[in-house]
Order: sequence, then C-alpha cells, then structure tokens
Amino acid sequence: MLINKKLNNAELIYEGAIIVWNIALPFLCPQYQQYAVKALDLSLSLIEQIDSNDHELRTKLHLQLISIYFGNDLMFSEVETNVFKAMRLDPSIPLNKLTNKPEA
Repeated sequence: MLINKKLNNAELIYEGAIIVWNIALPFLCPQYQQYAVKALDLSLSLIEQIDSNDHELRTKLHLQLISIYFGNDLMFSEVETNVFKAMRLDPSIPLNKLTNKPEA
C-alpha cells in the first residue's frame, strides 16, 4: 500500500485495498486481529484520500476497525471517528451494531 501511495495511482490504491481486505479476512478473529489492524487502517486511509466511491468496502473497513478498537480503551477517539465515518457512508447501519461492544 505504501508503494501504491507513492505511485499516486487511484486504481492501484483501490485494488491494493481490496487485496488487503481479502488477505486480512482470516486474521479478523480476536486473537489475530492485532496483526491486521495497521494494514486495514492504512488501506482505509488511502481509499479515503482518493475518495473511492466503493462505499461498501469503506464501510466494512470502518466497522472492522470499530470492532478492533473497541477492545482497546485507549482508542476511544478512533472508535468515535470510525463510527461517524461509517454512518456518513451508510446511514442504514443499525445503531446497535455501532454502539454495542462486539462479542469476542
């Protein structure tokens, strides 16, 4: 993703974000999600910078980061930011999905 950012090619950034999401899926269980959080966060940041219109991918990334950050009390501001952004992308998300701590 860092190379894609340096190349400043929106298509590469978007494709890279999809690849990161697909590779990260097996690591999203509670005991391994710490290994995927940086890649997910960077992917989300870059597709936001290019203003990707794939709202579904962006929402999924926000929701996953909310789930990961909920477990870390020091990351409350990150949870709040991601909730706001996810709701702005998809207002149909049930509020209980955003406000209740995910089950481990």
